[in-house]
Amino acid sequence: MACGMETNQLAVNIKRGEVIVKDKYIDTDDPTNAAFMEKRVAKGKVKQLTQIGLAAQPVVPKDPSIPSYEESEQRVKYFDALKREKEVEKLQLDIQKKRGEVIPSELIPPVILQHNQSIITAMKNEFDDWLRNHAKKYDLGTNEIAEIRTQAVGWINNGMTKATAMSVRAVENIVRDYQEKRGVGERL
Repeated sequence: MACGMETNQLAVNIKRGEVIVKDKYIDTDDPTNAAFMEKRVAKGKVKQLTQIGLAAQPVVPKDPSIPSYEESEQRVKYFDALKREKEVEKLQLDIQKKRGEVIPSELIPPVILQHNQSIITAMKNEFDDWLRNHAKKYDLGTNEIAEIRTQAVGWINNGMTKATAMSVRAVENIVRDYQEKRGVGERL
């Protein structure tokens, strides 16, 4: 009864490895047994830690920098709760990803660039058709056609460069706004 429980309960704890028996005695100097007794004291099951089977002596922690069993248990529970929150968040993101609700933002700029390149190509092809028709209609020479084509390609490329930069900034703003809203109302 020195550890505040019946012997059959103690036998269960011994079987589980929560209490270590040495030479038919339970020595509280053993770290496992000391932790078990600290836990019993913290729960109010035992008033004083004593050497079971040996002379009754209070157990004093050896190193004051080592937290008590209760503190350690609280820290473990705290970090376990944090870990579970992160796991839940990861699962939620995986579900959203599978539904197509979220995608990594770094994948968006290449799509925009490819889209813009497709637009540039289509515009150049349309412009070439227009230029061919107008060259025939107005009897333009090859030098004039080349000059007009050079100017038009420069304008198209310049416009697309500006449009790409604006689109990338818009995506960055969306991501930033989403992160800020999420930070206020939801846990990250």
